[in-house]
Amino acid sequence: MKVLIKMVVFVFLALSAVSFAGVLKVQSYTANPAAWSGDEDTGGIELTDGVRPSYDIFHAGWSSYDLTSQNLEIVFDFGDSNDLRSIELYYLNSADLSIVAPSSVTYSFSTDGVNFTNPVTKNSDFVTVDGVATAKVDMPGTTCRDVKAVIIAPSWVKLGEFTFIAPSIYPISYVADPAPDAGTPDTGGDELIDGVLPTDWYSNGWVGWNIPSSDLVITFDMNVPHELSSIGMHYMAVSGWSLESPTAVTLTFSNDGVNFGNPVTYSAFDSNDGVHTTYIDVLGAVSRYVKAEITGGVSGWLRLGEVAFVDKGEVVYTAAPAADYTAPDDGGELADGLAPVGDVWNNGWSNYNVPDGNLVITFNLNDSVALSSIDLSYMVYDAWTSYAPNAVTYSFSNDGVTFSNPVTITGLDNSNWEHTEAANIPGGITAKYVKAELTPNSLGTWMRLSEFTFVERGEISYTTSVTPVWFTPDNNHNLANGILPTDPYNVDWVKYNTGILEVNFNLNDTVTLSDVGIHYYVLSGWNQKPPSSVTLTFSTDGINFANPVTRSVFDSNNGAHTTKISVPNVTCQYVKAVVTAPSVSLWHCLGEFLFYESGTNYNNVPTAVAAGLVTFNDNPYDTIVVFDHPVDAVSATNLDNYKMTGNLIAGAEVWSKASNCVKISVAIPLASGVSHNLKYKNIQGLAGDKITYWRQTNSFAQTSITASAGKLLIKQLPDGAYNTVPPLNGVSFQSGDNNIWIVPSFGNLAAQAMLMANEVSPDPCYLASANLYLHWYVNHLETDGTIYNYTGTYPSYNKTSDRDSTDAYAAQFIETAYMYYQATHDTAFLNWVWPYVIQVAGAMDLTLQSDGLTYAKPTVLVKGLMDNTDVYIGYKAAAGFAALKSDTVRQSAWSTKANNSLAGLETMYLGDSLGRYAIAKSSSGLEISWTNVNPDGDSQMFAIRNVLMETNTNRALKIWNASIQQFVPNHVPNENLSSAWWVLGGFGAGEGDEAETEVCFIASQKGMASWASYIFVDYQSIMIMHNRAMQQQIGDFNIDGRVDFEDFAIFAAQWSDGVDFSDLANFVEKWLAVEIWWN
Repeated sequence: MKVLIKMVVFVFLALSAVSFAGVLKVQSYTANPAAWSGDEDTGGIELTDGVRPSYDIFHAGWSSYDLTSQNLEIVFDFGDSNDLRSIELYYLNSADLSIVAPSSVTYSFSTDGVNFTNPVTKNSDFVTVDGVATAKVDMPGTTCRDVKAVIIAPSWVKLGEFTFIAPSIYPISYVADPAPDAGTPDTGGDELIDGVLPTDWYSNGWVGWNIPSSDLVITFDMNVPHELSSIGMHYMAVSGWSLESPTAVTLTFSNDGVNFGNPVTYSAFDSNDGVHTTYIDVLGAVSRYVKAEITGGVSGWLRLGEVAFVDKGEVVYTAAPAADYTAPDDGGELADGLAPVGDVWNNGWSNYNVPDGNLVITFNLNDSVALSSIDLSYMVYDAWTSYAPNAVTYSFSNDGVTFSNPVTITGLDNSNWEHTEAANIPGGITAKYVKAELTPNSLGTWMRLSEFTFVERGEISYTTSVTPVWFTPDNNHNLANGILPTDPYNVDWVKYNTGILEVNFNLNDTVTLSDVGIHYYVLSGWNQKPPSSVTLTFSTDGINFANPVTRSVFDSNNGAHTTKISVPNVTCQYVKAVVTAPSVSLWHCLGEFLFYESGTNYNNVPTAVAAGLVTFNDNPYDTIVVFDHPVDAVSATNLDNYKMTGNLIAGAEVWSKASNCVKISVAIPLASGVSHNLKYKNIQGLAGDKITYWRQTNSFAQTSITASAGKLLIKQLPDGAYNTVPPLNGVSFQSGDNNIWIVPSFGNLAAQAMLMANEVSPDPCYLASANLYLHWYVNHLETDGTIYNYTGTYPSYNKTSDRDSTDAYAAQFIETAYMYYQATHDTAFLNWVWPYVIQVAGAMDLTLQSDGLTYAKPTVLVKGLMDNTDVYIGYKAAAGFAALKSDTVRQSAWSTKANNSLAGLETMYLGDSLGRYAIAKSSSGLEISWTNVNPDGDSQMFAIRNVLMETNTNRALKIWNASIQQFVPNHVPNENLSSAWWVLGGFGAGEGDEAETEVCFIASQKGMASWASYIFVDYQSIMIMHNRAMQQQIGDFNIDGRVDFEDFAIFAAQWSDGVDFSDLANFVEKWLAVEIWWN
């Protein structure tokens, strides 16, 4: 469903998800005095939890303080130094309860939590009438770790939230010529783009100029390109003050800030006394800079409050009359996507009093949209004499002047509380402007509105009879977004704890269906069973449903399944699905409903199976979308077939390396740490089949070694262990955290990743983290050198009765310790760790067999390929330690065991004709399964990475090719391929620049998004980036895993552009030092 809900971009707020300004996260705070016990600060987080409570004095989000005889002092700690732009204090007034606004608030700042300086005081302009209010204080250029707020008031205050706003990620700036008049200055230099629309004539949010003989020229830099649809100007006219509206403005556009073109001139400003906002349609050209040349009236006096830059597709509107002050529209409330539920006080409501005529709201959709329906969300509350409109009439326009094709709805629900009424729009209406005329109810003139939702034709929307369980929210339109999740933890699964679930779909177009598919997950151990039945009925009007079809046969095996239900070529717009569980105690776990149109061969329709960045760090503009079929070039390169929230699609091309992949370029760099996904439609297969509604790729995120290492540090307990998941508060482990899950194998790899991070971006914290972990490991050893997993509650967690392995845990520990010594050459560490190396090597010996291979653990008599590639490295590292300690006996013994391990692995190789290893060996023979990505395919990647890169590069390439043929056929990755081991395997095989390795990298990002909070995502990300950095350091400039003449050619091209001879000498030295060359 394309829901047009984005609010006007008064640029401080944000361009969709571009995030102009970020909110700083407070780690902790202390208040003196403490909040009153009858209205306490629950959990000590109420003031910084991001929740601004409604005008309900009993709302749990309020904290009350008695300041009759003392001031309130609150010290906030960010945990790290941050740049700060402004602070907003959210508070409540209630004269009946003697709750007042602050008289003043003073902020001071510190970098050490002790010495606070540079105080900034606000002691005026607090809103004192009953209701909720926000007091904002600017402090540009401030850097601090701690903030002290001192609040003075004559009696009780009720505080809801402090919001600390960082400087913008993509700040909009501007210069004005001439400068503002001294009497109405531009305080802070950002009044025109701070998101505040002043309504009071005396507000200091206004900026004034006197331009009797020349134009005012304001040049805006939006910092990143935008495809603008309109520009809004907020201004005032007061004839008694000789203040006049602008008489004209000419807007021009530029990408370089020098050459401006595509002029648009507008002169129909509202000249009546009052405050006005006018939106000016612009040409839609992509630009970064906008120049506004504004002509004033006869007096020359001009006053502006805000300038808004509105992207294509963002909804803005004007209302006449304006919302009442009792529940004002704070800016875009009717199109921000937020419809309050169960809270009459919520500030998302806007009140309109219409004693004469109708309420007229004119929406600019800032794009031509084929509308299917318009939803109006409103509230009836007869105690406040707020009633449903008697009628709503929508009319449509493409020029904003001539409106036609009226659609009227009547009979709106007039019972108390929230309602949503839909107006279905006849086919064929495409509009940029929509006028809504609301006729008041005969019972009263007040209307309380929250949202208008504009639904594009052809988009699928739905409602469910019950909401999903709290831990699997439907926050991504999960049942109709085109994503078919496969792993049980994927965020696109939605669970419903009900015996019968009813889902009502609006296809928002009339279509003829051949089948309806339902995608579900079965996991008997979690009480998730397939449906016992699904009954479908169909309608053209959303009221009368007919042609029932029932299916009661579904796949009951554990895993993800899609079952297609054949329907009798029924023509409909609405589909009702009644899903019945086998019993009321069994849950529905659903991922998607699919609607197959008659006449379309869905076997030929390209569907995105993976999407992600081309590289981490180096290129934040390009993504690759991997489809399951080759794509038609014309549809694949049509930019209108793609969109990304908060960004602009700058280019699309069929990837030169694979005809089933499309490279998408965006105009705004993809920010690190922010999740992104791409929507697509009308992508045709080579036979011309396509799906016309928007579908969505998996999420993916830009990251860096610093960011991933930071996430590992958060997962590290104070005693050194790495937990599998982060602390419950996301910051630090607290007593009582019941999510402790320590797996030493994960810990070993995490410590290795920290050492790799240090190699690329040296940081003592990374080395200290690895060292602390190694100490934790030896402190938890059993006498035989083995170690268990640990679970429980912090800090008193306990070892479990089992572990995944004893051989690999031990081998990885010794390898990690050896890596640490190689990084530090710390003799004290060497002397400390040496006895433990001897002890832990005994854990490998514990299950060592005569063929040189080890069993996974004493209770599992299976010799795994993965484990034994680790054991090979473990014995080699142990021998390295022995050499350092001049222990020739142990060095010889461990070297022999490493060689025997290599020979044992040879007995698992299935020959060049198959090009792979057996994944395990036992008394029953070799396990040669070749069906599952993990462990069948992942094991081969371990063999390449741990063994064959050093010992047999030809075999590494054979194994790589066989694995790709099986699990990435025709550049389409298996749905379960998600680990970094495949990327590292491609580098190890010398195929790092080939399409298959890059497709594996894209698929790994899909897996990382699904498992984003888990430790293995962090260390695998670091390993990929470390590998890339190290390849470049040794002269592998095209990052293909080979050092050859292609790299020399790249360097030669760079050299001709200015590299000096010392650079050349350094390159040749590295080039000649490489021990392994591939042709």
